[in-house]
Amino acid sequence: MRFETAYAPVAEPSPWWLKGLAILMAILTAFMVLGSISAIASPIILDRLLPDNYEDIEPYPSEGSDEEKDEWEENSVFWDELVEYYDDMMSLMGVQGIHSAILAFVGLLCTIVLWKEQRELGIKLVGSWIAINFLGGAVLFWMFTRIGVIPDFTTNSEEIEVIDPSIIEEITPLLSRPINLEYNLDTGSRGQRDAFVEAQLSRLTGCEAAAIVNNNAAALMLVLNTFALGKFVPVSRGELVEIGGSFRLPELMTKSGSNLIEVGTTNKTHIEDFESVVEESAMLLKVHPSNYHISGFSEEVEAKELAKLANSQGIPSCVDLGSGALIDLSKWSLPSEPTPQSVLSQGIDLVTFSGDKLLGAVQSGLIVGKKTLIDQIKKNPLKRALRADKLTLTILSKVLRLYEDPETLDQKLPLLKTLTTPVTELKNRAVTLKSAFSENFSLETRMSTVQIGSGALPDKTVESLALVVKHNQMKPEDLLSRMRSLSTPIIGRIKEDRVWLDLRGAEPLEELTKVIGELD
Repeated sequence: MRFETAYAPVAEPSPWWLKGLAILMAILTAFMVLGSISAIASPIILDRLLPDNYEDIEPYPSEGSDEEKDEWEENSVFWDELVEYYDDMMSLMGVQGIHSAILAFVGLLCTIVLWKEQRELGIKLVGSWIAINFLGGAVLFWMFTRIGVIPDFTTNSEEIEVIDPSIIEEITPLLSRPINLEYNLDTGSRGQRDAFVEAQLSRLTGCEAAAIVNNNAAALMLVLNTFALGKFVPVSRGELVEIGGSFRLPELMTKSGSNLIEVGTTNKTHIEDFESVVEESAMLLKVHPSNYHISGFSEEVEAKELAKLANSQGIPSCVDLGSGALIDLSKWSLPSEPTPQSVLSQGIDLVTFSGDKLLGAVQSGLIVGKKTLIDQIKKNPLKRALRADKLTLTILSKVLRLYEDPETLDQKLPLLKTLTTPVTELKNRAVTLKSAFSENFSLETRMSTVQIGSGALPDKTVESLALVVKHNQMKPEDLLSRMRSLSTPIIGRIKEDRVWLDLRGAEPLEELTKVIGELD
């Protein structure tokens, strides 16, 4: 037996949805018309308002001080870069104006056809409008990403680990003969190899005692193994860092023998999060995110809050500063970082940080804090396995001695000297380097911004200048590869289809000039 259902024709949809769609397209068309007019008019108006040369804004201070002249030169370079960026943006706005005009035209056709209730043609035109909008938007987004949000915020991260040649000359005799590394000359008995560096760190940071190992990851691992072996340590989820080489804090904690308790969230952690687990914790740990930055809707637990909570429970508190600075860098108008002494002053028991990076010495891990806790760390068998050798300790001691005269530090510490080199000197370097290139290269000096790199100050940049190089025949990738294969490799970056050589790294200049001659 077969059953058949009666055929029921589908009713024709109400024409008012076509009218509604026509009204929507009319509104969108109006916006497109306004966008097109704005994109065309804005470059014309701004071109009349903005001068091409910075001298039209502020005359050159020919009779001013050297500081005023340097500031004017910096502003001039910045203005030139800004004008170039503005020109790129105006080109983008021209394309945007054409895109909006096409959308306005198609939108007008859609409005007319839909209002006349020509359904099939109207739907096709609407589909075309959507496709044009999507494809055009993708092209505009691609162009915008090539230009950037603001001029030259593509940064060049450089790992700076340079030792003053005078220090190397000074310690060379010490490395080729016996020294009192673990011998106490006063008592005539075995001594502590960290003793002379420990005394320097105590003076500079105000700590009671210090211990030195071969890097900061080892320093933190040693602290955890000493005070939390087989026990629990809470850490904010926003501070579970990964350092270079894909080494992660949770894995390091596991190797130390401690157990991680994740508290809070990625963007917000409160002291109450630590309070909820403090009774089962062996110590409290705060990790300064020295190689990344969280901003916006975020909150972290202050060191003094953590210290107060740990003290109330009778357990140690520790802050890992990573690439911690030993002095306030803002003194030289550089981005500031927390210092060990500022953290210790908040009541924290132990602070770990690197001896290279921002400190500017040699790879090492430094632990400073309370003597009772440092003594326990020194008795841990791992301390011997992770200890620093005599070369590291000797260089570290010589660099720390420079910090005892902070007024001349920027003249003697290579890292600080590099970061504080005035723009006028960078311009002189550019002139010297340009003369070393052959006629096969086109060269220009452009304003640049650099990061210190090596896991330090991730959200801070330093103004600089770059020599922008383009070869007449070689692609930028091939040119950069060729530079890396020179007798002394030259490291740069590619931006805007050109090789950028940052002039803060152009030292020693004489050697660099000679090596550039090998390019041909």
